[in-house]
Amino acid sequence: MGVFDNFVRYVKDIFSRRGLPEFFASMVIMLTTIPIATFTHELGHMITATLMGCKATIGEADYFIGWTGIECPDEMPESRVRFTLMVTALAGPLLAFSIGTYLWFSGEDDLTRALAIPFWWYSTLPNLYIYPPVLDMAVAVQNGLNPLIGMLIFYGIAGFISYATIREIMEKRWISGK
Repeated sequence: MGVFDNFVRYVKDIFSRRGLPEFFASMVIMLTTIPIATFTHELGHMITATLMGCKATIGEADYFIGWTGIECPDEMPESRVRFTLMVTALAGPLLAFSIGTYLWFSGEDDLTRALAIPFWWYSTLPNLYIYPPVLDMAVAVQNGLNPLIGMLIFYGIAGFISYATIREIMEKRWISGK
């Protein structure tokens, strides 16, 4: 049995067990949550930089990508600037992770838990990987975070998210609607 056959069987299973309307509702929720997760991620950077004494603006928060401009005062010592950039780089994905975790554990129904998926798998994990150099974890490492600690953060959060998602699928909560 090939990959395509498995995919067709999976789609038929979704339609037969959950029904077409609920499948589309889940897709709409997922697709509308991605820009909210992106904006929230950038908001985490902006709030943290502002609290640490720098000027910050959200330069762009499109559907899939965003960036925050940070400008620290000239009189701020270089070590403080690097620390501010390190903490600010981690604030976006950690805020998205926190919101995703809240959504996951606060909801008893499938659709509420589905809201957590874009926050976790889209706005948190890719940005906590240490490479390429423009992602948040790489910026934190460039500004003084020990790479080993960066990898421990990434793998710790990745393990938690993977475990929660796989457990949900294995217990068939999304299929049975429990």
